[in-house]
Amino acid sequence: MSVILGLGWGHDSSICLIRDGQLLCAIEEEKLSRVKSETGFPINAVTFVLKTYQIRPEDVSILAIPDRLYNSNSRMEIAYRMSKKEFGEYSKL
Repeated sequence: MSVILGLGWGHDSSICLIRDGQLLCAIEEEKLSRVKSETGFPINAVTFVLKTYQIRPEDVSILAIPDRLYNSNSRMEIAYRMSKKEFGEYSKL
């Protein structure tokens, strides 16, 4: 199974989930946080999508992020957010 999680944060943070070449979901963080033009890391969207499609963080094959976000700080933030520290409760489901 190939799972691609696309992340974008900044103006209108959002994510998309692709499994085996099929787009399963794309959602903006503001739809879940109820904050217009949400700019932070899309943690609510990530959690919602992983739970909804029963995908564990370790099942994600590819993490796609825009070039403008790809620097050492972003890599560290992504690694932290995708760790069990961030998704500890979800990991037990």
